[in-house]
Amino acid sequence: LGEELKDPVFVYVKKGRPLSDFESLATSDRETYESWVWDRLSVKVEFGNNHTSPVELFWVNSRTAKLRGTIQPGRWHAERT
Repeated sequence: LGEELKDPVFVYVKKGRPLSDFESLATSDRETYESWVWDRLSVKVEFGNNHTSPVELFWVNSRTAKLRGTIQPGRWHAERT
């Protein structure tokens, strides 16, 4: 680092990786920071339909459910969360 810092620096290292394998972001912009963090915390979830009829996929949060799509027989659907 050794240089003058104008913005906070955020550092991310994936679990199980050496500390030298890091990513960093220097910003004071909240939206940039939040987007950067959520990109690193999100995971891909896949749903498969092994039934012979379509299946509706709902995303449930607290007391609400949102239809995310219909998965046809033998098909898959992926979401990032």
